Amino acid sequence: MMSGHTVRDSRVSSTGALKEGINIVWGGRPEILGERNGKIIVRFEDTRNKKVVVNEYDMVVLAPSAKPVNDMSKLSKILSISLDRVGFVRTDPANPTLTTRPGIFVAGSAGGPRDISESVVTGLAAAIQAIRYASPGVIEEEKYEETIEPYPIRVGGVFVCHCGTNIAGVADVPALVEAAKQMPDVVHAEDLQFACAKSSLDRITEVIKEKKLNRVVVASCSPPVTHLRFFQDAARRAGLNPYLVEMTNIRNLDTWVHNDRKVATEKAKDMIRMAVARFITWCRYRQ
Repeated sequence: MMSGHTVRDSRVSSTGALKEGINIVWGGRPEILGERNGKIIVRFEDTRNKKVVVNEYDMVVLAPSAKPVNDMSKLSKILSISLDRVGFVRTDPANPTLTTRPGIFVAGSAGGPRDISESVVTGLAAAIQAIRYASPGVIEEEKYEETIEPYPIRVGGVFVCHCGTNIAGVADVPALVEAAKQMPDVVHAEDLQFACAKSSLDRITEVIKEKKLNRVVVASCSPPVTHLRFFQDAARRAGLNPYLVEMTNIRNLDTWVHNDRKVATEKAKDMIRMAVARFITWCRYRQ
């Protein structure tokens, strides 16, 4: 949303904003070019008219928008569930995975705008509730025997995620892999397109078994509270104690912060180096 005039009342609604002289623009890649005569000069892509525009404004407010998919109304009729006034699946305020029909659960942005972490959490919650609904009772966790000796020899593996272009679009992933191979006690390093995808998790399990890795570092995205458990499960399936898996968030804390490829790459190397150092320290402590 870009303002052509200063808002006189901060309580003005979106409808009232138009009457107040606010100019709402659907655009992308906005760039502040500077100021002229007290006005902010903005260049952006007008996505509706498909052209690049340069305008002057008193104030600029960036408001990234999210809207439901076009077929959501059709899906709601098939499943007999209600939608909210915007078009997202209507959910219980106390439980964002419950829809208006028992047995139908929702996760991710189908129930409203959500980031990756929220989508992961609601996905897990919806899956658990669906299992309990289909088969009421206690869900028993699969048991795996720890067959890989954690010490005294350290055998480390590093897996670097591309995360689409979120990481690879800024940092030099191949350079990170090569740097990891030179770190102490690291015997294997490779890159993965999406480390949290099932195929990648299966790959991590496979490599741990094949190389007998007893330390694992995953350099990927999101806080460990949402993604670490996936990598721990992959280690557990391979026979490795899941608490011997380290995760470092080189997306949120690096490539989303730095636009400079060289700076982001060097910082990611340091973050991986620190994660590797943690598993070395842990092994020495245990000895």
